[in-house]
Amino acid sequence: PSISKTIENEKQRSASTIDISKNIKMEEELIKSHSLLQTIIESQEDILIFSIDENYRYLYFNKAHSDRMKSIYNSDIQIGTNILDCITSENDLNIAKKNYDRALDGESHSNTSEFEEFGMTYFENFFNPIIVKNEIIGITCLSKNITKKKKKKKSLWISEEKYHTLFDSNRDSITIFRMNPDGLPGNFIEANTATTAIFGYTKKELLSLNVSALESVSTKILEERIATLLSKGKIDFESCIKNKKGEPRNIEVESLIINYLNEPAVMNITRDITERKQIESNSKRVHENLATILDAIPDLMFEVGLDGKIHHYHSDRTDLLAAPPNAFLEKHFQDILPPDASNTCMNAILEANEKGWSEGQEYWLDLAKGKHWFDLSVSPINESDVNDRHFI
Repeated sequence: PSISKTIENEKQRSASTIDISKNIKMEEELIKSHSLLQTIIESQEDILIFSIDENYRYLYFNKAHSDRMKSIYNSDIQIGTNILDCITSENDLNIAKKNYDRALDGESHSNTSEFEEFGMTYFENFFNPIIVKNEIIGITCLSKNITKKKKKKKSLWISEEKYHTLFDSNRDSITIFRMNPDGLPGNFIEANTATTAIFGYTKKELLSLNVSALESVSTKILEERIATLLSKGKIDFESCIKNKKGEPRNIEVESLIINYLNEPAVMNITRDITERKQIESNSKRVHENLATILDAIPDLMFEVGLDGKIHHYHSDRTDLLAAPPNAFLEKHFQDILPPDASNTCMNAILEANEKGWSEGQEYWLDLAKGKHWFDLSVSPINESDVNDRHFI
């Protein structure tokens, strides 16, 4: 009997060891699964999850829910905090409590909520009781941000109020017209407020006009534009129009094929670029004047890097060059000049880099017409990249 008992005890100890090993492995799997689940939950920025007990106290919440409670109600929530104390809006509080109580009574339900604080965001909410041993000990709530889904279902052209707000608040002219059976543009059927400012006509007047009445352009050019528009669905171009007062205005146009009220139409987005064109013209004139001044300077001018690499050259005095431009551009002084002359140039560049200016250094070169001496002045280009500084 003692031997049988001993054997039985050994079996029990062995069985216990096996059970513990299984438990440890199960716990490790649970920890791993919990960690993975936690990572998945926290990575869903558009999904808010929280659980509360029967007394409305937090059992769990993810970061997305915590951030939203902070942004909406300025509440810093913690485990054990009563969620009803954190909802500062009385209307939101009443709605939330009704939803929580329905779930605490055992009813799984869902609904959709809207929040105007964030430019109208929509959430689909799910409320489910937590049941342990046939007893409800709390609820789990999941809210999914469905704003994108909602907005996709809403058509901008169906919503009159929203459409006109966006349409008329645009600073660019927006006009819509259909193509006539002959293939030419018909009268405008829609125009925003900016159109009246650019063209000078009232909206009523505009709706009795077409593109050709506002823009003096040949039939050939107009037909080419229409052909490109119909083949590609879009065309960008610049043109010139005269407003109602007869004043010329430069315009930039983006023309698109759209579906307007379930029928094809053309939408022109027109920007007045008259001032920009004037600025460009003035800048071009200034640039031409500077170029004329530079051409009148007899000195040799080089744009070089801190390493002595020659990037640009300007002068009509090619007779004073040691080599033709194509032989020295994008090369270094030491590649094309004698050592003494190259060292003088590099010392001047380094001095200008350190002090902001270098002058008075001299060097000589043997050119085709004999020995020539040069006086060297170097200054940094202020607009150049600090990591790739250039000098004149």
